[in-house]
Amino acid sequence: MKRGNKIILLTFGDILFDQRLQKSIRSLEQAGYEIIVFARKLFPESPDRNIHALRYRPLFSRGVMAYLEYNVRAFLKLVFSRHHVVVSFDLDTLPAAIAASYLKRLVVIHDAHEFFVESPELVLRSKVRAIWERIACFCIPKVDRAYTVGNAIAQAMQEEYGIPFEVIRNVPMVGEENEMKGEGSEIKFPKPYIIYQGALNTGRGLEQIIQAMKYFPDINLVLAGRGDIELYLKEMAVSQTLSNIYFVGNLRPDELKIWTKKPFSTIFWRIWVKVIFCHWQINSSIILKQAFHRFVLIFRSIEL
Repeated sequence: MKRGNKIILLTFGDILFDQRLQKSIRSLEQAGYEIIVFARKLFPESPDRNIHALRYRPLFSRGVMAYLEYNVRAFLKLVFSRHHVVVSFDLDTLPAAIAASYLKRLVVIHDAHEFFVESPELVLRSKVRAIWERIACFCIPKVDRAYTVGNAIAQAMQEEYGIPFEVIRNVPMVGEENEMKGEGSEIKFPKPYIIYQGALNTGRGLEQIIQAMKYFPDINLVLAGRGDIELYLKEMAVSQTLSNIYFVGNLRPDELKIWTKKPFSTIFWRIWVKVIFCHWQINSSIILKQAFHRFVLIFRSIEL
C-alpha cells in the first residue's frame, strides 16, 4: 500500500449491491490506494471484509431529507478527516464534496455513470428535475476531474457543464466469466426464466414487460431489485393473476452470478437471457458487459 494515497468514496446507496462501486474499489486498491467508503446502511448485512466502509443508519430513507441528511453527514466526515482526495459517486453526493472543498484543500473527482438530470426518474418530475439541474450547474463545473462510462454521455456532459469528462467504461473484472461458470447453488424453477437486474423505478419499461408475460405462460420473469414502483408492480402482477412473476429483491453480486447461470432453455445451450431496460446514455456500457457474459439482450424501443 502506498503511504499517503488515501481516497474517500461517497455513495448515496448501500455498498452491498453496488457492483460498479465494488469494481472501482478493487481497481483503486490494486493501483495502491487506500479506500474508505462513506455510505448509508440500508441493510443489516456487512460488506466484504476487505472493504473499509463507514456506514450509518439513516433517519430518513427517501426524499429530500434523505439527501440532505447524507450530504450533511458526508460534509462533516470530509471536513474532519485526513483524506485529501474524494470521489463523488453520482450527483447526489457531490454537494458535500464541493462544500467541504471550500474549507479544506480537497481534490474532488466526480464519477457520473449516467446523465443524472436526464434519468427517467427525473425527466417525468419537472420540478424535482429543475432543482437537480441547479445543483449540477453549480457543483459539476467546480470538480477537479470527472469521468463517465461512455463517449456519448461524456460529450453531452462536456457541452452542458463546460468541463472535460474522461471515459472509464464499466466492464467486467478479469475473472468474472470464470466465476460465473463455476459451481454454485442452482435456482430451482419449474420453468425457464428471464431476469431483470436493476432498480424497480419508472421509465424502465417494467410495466410493459409484466403485461407481456401473460402471453408467455411457460416462462418466468424474475425481477431482481427494489425501487419506487415495486409495490405498484406487485399489485399489477396480482391483479392480472400472473403466476410467473417473481420479485426477489436486491441481490448481492455473488448471488446474481448464481441467478444468471441457469440457461434460458435447452435450445439456447450455454446462452443466458437477460432483459435490460435503460436510458440511452449507458447502453454502450451495458451491452459490453452483457456481451462479455454471452447474454441475449432484449431492449424496448428507445429514441436516441
